[in-house]
Amino acid sequence: FVVIAMDHPGIYLTDLLALNMAPRQTDDTRELLAELRNFQGGFADLEGIVDLDRIAIAGHSAGGAALAELGDEPGVQMLIPMAAAGTMASDGFSLVMGAVDDQVVAYSEAQEGYAQTPGDKMLLGLKNAGHLAFSDLCAMGRERGGLIAILQETGVSLPEAAGDLIVRLGTDGCAESQMTPERGWQIINAVSGSHLRARLQCRGQGMTVQEISNEFASDVEVSAP
Repeated sequence: FVVIAMDHPGIYLTDLLALNMAPRQTDDTRELLAELRNFQGGFADLEGIVDLDRIAIAGHSAGGAALAELGDEPGVQMLIPMAAAGTMASDGFSLVMGAVDDQVVAYSEAQEGYAQTPGDKMLLGLKNAGHLAFSDLCAMGRERGGLIAILQETGVSLPEAAGDLIVRLGTDGCAESQMTPERGWQIINAVSGSHLRARLQCRGQGMTVQEISNEFASDVEVSAP
């Protein structure tokens, strides 16, 4: 696989702390795909190497919401919204993932989004897990109390106008009693990886509901049409 991870101005931590959010992730991605198809700039060396008829797009939280409409982009075979909702993709495959105990984007939004998602799809819920299970934020600075504790320790002031939103965004799912980041990554990587290989490399069928349930037992709930 060739993996492209984008920076998205307007939704950096500095933007959040300044309460000056102006994300345009959907447009960012469409512009990147256009540059990629033309093999412009930093993509020039990929010409003749990548198959642009086989593209997957993944995003977490706001990124998961931003990709909902991108199933109409040429070559997109798979969409993976995490801790968000569903997609509008009638073609391809949507792997909708959420955390059952998410206090930022309720798991019910993933369930409702999945129900409204057309086409081939699967819903994977991580039990005893929160919003950050799909990121590395709970592992970053874990020995120092986590991201919010590090911000406070270094003198960064959290804006009062945001209420507890920033704290939840930096801590939800990081409790010691919840699923460890490492266990979450194991499940996410196994399921998404199997379907990426199936859809983009024509290798296998991707893990079935039964296979996922058998392997990860009480840590997941999973469904498919």
